[in-house]
Amino acid sequence: PDGQVKVLDFGLSRRVDPPAASTSPAAILSDASVAGTLTHIAPEALHGQPVDARSDLWALGVMLYEMVGGIVPFSGTTPFETANAILHDAPRPLPSQVGPEIRRVIDGCLVKDPRGRFQSAAEVRGALDALSGAARRPTAAWMRWSRTARRTAAGALVVAAAGGVYVTGVLPPAPADEAPRVLAVLPFNDTSSGAPQPFFASGLTEGLIAELGRIDGMRVISAATTMRYQNRPGAVPDVARETGATLVLRGSVSQGSDGVRIAAELLEAGTGRLIWSEVYERPIRTLQALHGTIATAVSRVSVVELEEGDRARFSTARAVDPEVYEAYLKGRYHWNQRTEESLREAVAEFQTALTLDPTYAPAYAALADCYNLLGTVMVGGGSPQQWRPRASEAAIKALQIDSGLAEAHATLGYVQHYNWEWDAAEQSLRRAIALNPSNALAHIWYANLLSSRLRFDEAIRQVTIARDLDPLSPIVNTNVGWVLYMARRNDEAIAQYMTTLSLNPDYVQVHTRLGDAYELAGRHDDAITELTTVVRLSNDSATSRVALAQIYALAGRNADARRLLDRALLERRERYVSSGAIANVYVALGDTDQAFEWLEQSHRERTNSVAYLAVEPLYDRIRQDPRFQRLVKAVGLP
Repeated sequence: PDGQVKVLDFGLSRRVDPPAASTSPAAILSDASVAGTLTHIAPEALHGQPVDARSDLWALGVMLYEMVGGIVPFSGTTPFETANAILHDAPRPLPSQVGPEIRRVIDGCLVKDPRGRFQSAAEVRGALDALSGAARRPTAAWMRWSRTARRTAAGALVVAAAGGVYVTGVLPPAPADEAPRVLAVLPFNDTSSGAPQPFFASGLTEGLIAELGRIDGMRVISAATTMRYQNRPGAVPDVARETGATLVLRGSVSQGSDGVRIAAELLEAGTGRLIWSEVYERPIRTLQALHGTIATAVSRVSVVELEEGDRARFSTARAVDPEVYEAYLKGRYHWNQRTEESLREAVAEFQTALTLDPTYAPAYAALADCYNLLGTVMVGGGSPQQWRPRASEAAIKALQIDSGLAEAHATLGYVQHYNWEWDAAEQSLRRAIALNPSNALAHIWYANLLSSRLRFDEAIRQVTIARDLDPLSPIVNTNVGWVLYMARRNDEAIAQYMTTLSLNPDYVQVHTRLGDAYELAGRHDDAITELTTVVRLSNDSATSRVALAQIYALAGRNADARRLLDRALLERRERYVSSGAIANVYVALGDTDQAFEWLEQSHRERTNSVAYLAVEPLYDRIRQDPRFQRLVKAVGLP
């Protein structure tokens, strides 16, 4: 009646301020004053280290695990064995029907080092809130699994947690006659005599994924996720558990002087049962056509009907000169490294392929991808005025040769987005997704476009699909968090970024985005820590220092911000530094006139940040200024 809430913990709770004296594991197991359910005690408590709210989040993770798995994640026949499992072992595998979304929440609670765990109950709540919408409505990928779209996300798991009741992303098993076909193509092994060429096997794998992704009714996990299983011969059960795959395609490739030999087999992911296998021996110049042959065989044995257009495309794939194809595969290999140096190496390889064969459309599309990345702040640090027109030209050339190339439509849509060609960009990206529904990057780029235009519900649906397709990709998972951040769902964004860090703690972009989210939450010290990490991981790049200057300014450390800003302005005389990033520092400093001078320059340069004027929280500081409203209108944004 008086509005106070009392949480009772059956006498087992204890104060942690001032910090409790260190307690040995033996005492925890025997002393009733610090008793607890051993299977739920956090590692730091067993080590006798200070405990805090994050220790309760560990216990919450154990409870969530038990609710979806029916068992606790750590146990033994004696208390000592149980404590040892908590301290040193990975959690037991969850049942295969537990969806990857709730797995990520549980994993975020069960990080042994509390610094890597969810940091607050609000972050866990944000992660669970992010799942609730996905469970209430089927994703586009889920709908595609059934032509009649009869399934709904009913029967989802309800989790009662402090502060509310949440519906998680655990979907019911599909009816037997409508079982979704979720395919993971594992990296093919190169069994060629002599020194292995990693670009050849990885290129073959990516080519198969691209062709299989075109099949309507089959969801194909992206290469960025499946490449993580390279050189793991017993990985099939892990793939089923971690990606939700129901089918696994794996094999080997051997290249000789007169041709190539490919052995492929299709397995049932959950059991490892062999469904189909075949050996192909072909001239290397027909390798691209062989992708279609294998895709057709997989669709047949998976009982997935091919559309007429896919059947025609697979049967009429052109032969490619071996030197052209080798240069293309080398280019894709370098492109996947995603550094400025590797992108320039990729450009050289794609240009070699096109010199040998100016009609090879995939090389033009890949070249456009490189140019787009070289013109971004996060990767290339080059001017969009330099790179984006070249990306547009290459993508259009690819489509003039092959109008059905999904990758070229997606890349052109990316260019059109940042050139503020809003309707054309949406048309291109929707076309790319129609041609290849399993292209995770196309879904990400479409989500970013939708976010620019304040269409957040649609954007979140698109990034959810992308994450289903590429669940272990730091790139995809970071973009999920970024869309949530722009939608002002900041607690959920932070939770998503923490999940991404568990996938790759050295991924620069997630630290940058997490710093922005911490700053929006008023966590200045945490934000500075993240951007300091970005400076270190980026080898003290100008872009990273400007981003740190922005955080310093927002935290009130104006002298530090101006010191870094002045250094960037000097560097801009020698090499490109984004005018949009400089404008953001002035916005954070409250120097409005300077901010608008640099925003106008950013508008002239067409930097990527201009596309997000309507949604970036930083611009709330100047949103009512008539100069800002004129700028938004000039770009064509709401």
